[in-house]
Amino acid sequence: MKTNKILAALLASSALTAAATGGVYASSDSGKDDEAREISTVMTAPVSLAQAIGTAEAESQGRALEAGAEDEGGRVLYEVTTLAGGKIHEFMIDPQSGAVLDREVEEAEKDDLVAADVVEILKAMAAAEAAGNGRAIEAELEMADGRIVYEVEVASHDDLTTVLVDATSGQVIALDAGDHDDDDDQDDDDHD
Repeated sequence: MKTNKILAALLASSALTAAATGGVYASSDSGKDDEAREISTVMTAPVSLAQAIGTAEAESQGRALEAGAEDEGGRVLYEVTTLAGGKIHEFMIDPQSGAVLDREVEEAEKDDLVAADVVEILKAMAAAEAAGNGRAIEAELEMADGRIVYEVEVASHDDLTTVLVDATSGQVIALDAGDHDDDDDQDDDDHD
């Protein structure tokens, strides 16, 4: 998903604001706060991520390729991307009401069309939730070791587990338990 691009833009915007006002900016705290809000929303919202996927698939008459909770300007929404009729549909769905708040449509790229031959995202999420003993907050298609997998982030209490699910069989192939914020912050610090 566009999480890294959105997060980078938000971080840059916040840094500029802090610099202009003479404030101090702590990127690691902001990222952790966003992630905590996303996890809390998925765990407590009246509308589940699976229901949001169902809404997006029904509205587009397509198949979900990616889904997750995203912090959009301090408000957590579900972002669901579907493929239908050679087009990519990106939905922003309210986790409180299930309403579609925004929808964008663009032509699918060649890589997106390959994704039509994978297992359903809900099946991959269910396998990941069972393996990670929690609730999926994000699922997206990735290439890993030369094969297409779903990378699913599963939240349970304060831990995040990354579960890789083979996208052609629906079988769990890897599990990386633990809170990933520290790793992400370390990577960010290494690139500064």
